[in-house]
Amino acid sequence: MRQKPRLFKFLLIAFLAIVIIGFQNCDSAKDKFAKFKTKNITTANISLGSGTPFHHSSISFSGSDVTQISGNKNHMAPWNTSDSTTHSNDFTCALISDGRIICWGDNSFGQLGDESYRTRSYPKLVSGLKAQAVQISIGGQHACALLANGEIQCWGRNKSGQLGDGLQLQSPLPKLVTGLLNKAVKITAGFAHTCALLIDDKVQCWGDNQSSQLGSKEFQPHTENIKNNGRFSQNAILATYLDLQFYKIIELSAGGFHTCALASKISNPTDTAVFCWGENGYGQLGNGETRTDFFIPPTQKEPQEVNNLLSSTKSLSSGMNNTCALLNDGQIQCWGVVGSQVSPSEGFISYLTTGTPKLVEGLISKAVSIVSGDAHWRSQMLGI
Repeated sequence: MRQKPRLFKFLLIAFLAIVIIGFQNCDSAKDKFAKFKTKNITTANISLGSGTPFHHSSISFSGSDVTQISGNKNHMAPWNTSDSTTHSNDFTCALISDGRIICWGDNSFGQLGDESYRTRSYPKLVSGLKAQAVQISIGGQHACALLANGEIQCWGRNKSGQLGDGLQLQSPLPKLVTGLLNKAVKITAGFAHTCALLIDDKVQCWGDNQSSQLGSKEFQPHTENIKNNGRFSQNAILATYLDLQFYKIIELSAGGFHTCALASKISNPTDTAVFCWGENGYGQLGNGETRTDFFIPPTQKEPQEVNNLLSSTKSLSSGMNNTCALLNDGQIQCWGVVGSQVSPSEGFISYLTTGTPKLVEGLISKAVSIVSGDAHWRSQMLGI
């Protein structure tokens, strides 16, 4: 009987110790986030996930000022309910000033690159990068980093070969993209495909090609390193862009299932044009066409020149089903899904679409950067 008070004291002390350790761990987690937030993110390109599967964006910071915004395709394919709707696409990655990458959020396919499949509520360093990263781009459930040496490493989901390692196995660690014909200078990730602009102005794409977002007809496939269980995979083809005639590609922007390129005329670099290829069900190629069959969206394997741009283009941002162009005069034009509305009688949400670029009205000043979502866009104003 006399031992009961001692047992009670022991249990009370153990309980208090657990509570104290728990608080310390919480503070440690907060400190980890604060460390990256206050000390390391001084010049960063941040790919932001959101609370919903259809709205994600990418923001670059220089100090506390936003200097660059580009779109990401962390979107759930609304028609693919049998495959991916059981997993969240909500994850975030940031490129910090020393060339390291941190990620947090959903980790169902290893898209945080931290050697685990554990969802994180605070930033974790991406493990296994071969060199300092200079750019990051996140797709639906994978992420890729452009390294300072011109190589590319990707991690996360790989069902369509979007990691570019010649396999179709997901990876929680960065995998080196094999088969690049030259050093890369820019990268962009779509929902399940990835493209790179090479130092010789050519483009290579890999991953899902069901909507011709790799531009197969205008690309020469190189399949010697792309195998799945000893057999070549249609989706995992690494394709090489051959020629855009009289234009030099200067920027790439991958949408959900389409890809766009900003190019300048070789004879007059100030004269620019935009070309898009892939899925065109909502007019996201900007060639004036939209879907005619609800169940079978049209696709284009050949790059389509975007019509009716009002002036030369400064940059591009592609969302899941749209693309926006920031013009050199500070105006913005968008095509594809440009909004949504709720039907008063039916009660369902429908997309507002256009197959030709439409001028964004109501800007309070000239825009200096843009980012596209699924049915929305955002811009940073010059403030004058």
